[in-house]
Amino acid sequence: MTITHSPVDHALELLYNSATSRGLPHQMTRNLASIVGIERERIITAMHRLPKWQPQDTSIPRAPKRFTPKVLKKLEMKKEQEELSENSKRALDEVIRMAEATAGLTLGRNKINIRRWKPR
Repeated sequence: MTITHSPVDHALELLYNSATSRGLPHQMTRNLASIVGIERERIITAMHRLPKWQPQDTSIPRAPKRFTPKVLKKLEMKKEQEELSENSKRALDEVIRMAEATAGLTLGRNKINIRRWKPR
């Protein structure tokens, strides 16, 4: 008696077809790989933008700076961009889940684990 896991079998069949032909499966696999790479780069650059800890400055308490209207507008634009990015990521996840349900595939999730990070 053989046990078949149809979503995994279908995903492997899609990958095999992608490797052997240049049709729609190849384009889809290429685009999914591109999306994963773009998301990984976005997260890595966001990690580089985090403030670095300065151990010498911890003894001096600082008063918070007042934001100018220009800085407030820039922060608002950045927040809108992050919201757009998050919404597009959710929409893409939903499309992938619908494609998996329709075709009976398993395409995986685009979750990037960042462990200990060393800047370059």
